[in-house]
Amino acid sequence: MQHYSIKYRASDGVHSARLKPARSLLEAMELAGIRWIRVGCRRGGCGQCKCKVLHGDYSKQRMSRAHISLEEEESGVILACRIQPIADIEIELITTDLIENTGNR
Repeated sequence: MQHYSIKYRASDGVHSARLKPARSLLEAMELAGIRWIRVGCRRGGCGQCKCKVLHGDYSKQRMSRAHISLEEEESGVILACRIQPIADIEIELITTDLIENTGNR
């Protein structure tokens, strides 16, 4: 897989970055130093990295129905730790605990 770009919407606007391939979107963002999304268990059990994919293709692993209903998943709501982008992607954070630091640390 080649590098891909990500756009992510935060309270202060839309940001973008180039990401290296990784096992999950969450891991790729962490490797790029993007601390925009909350990190919990990294295995789909906590729901901290809940986002909505606005545009883009991805493969996905099973997601806990405790955090993502079937209807949500069908509308693009995902856990960033359970998807792997296969093309450029645009996401929006939908968890209630927004991290305001959108840049690299």
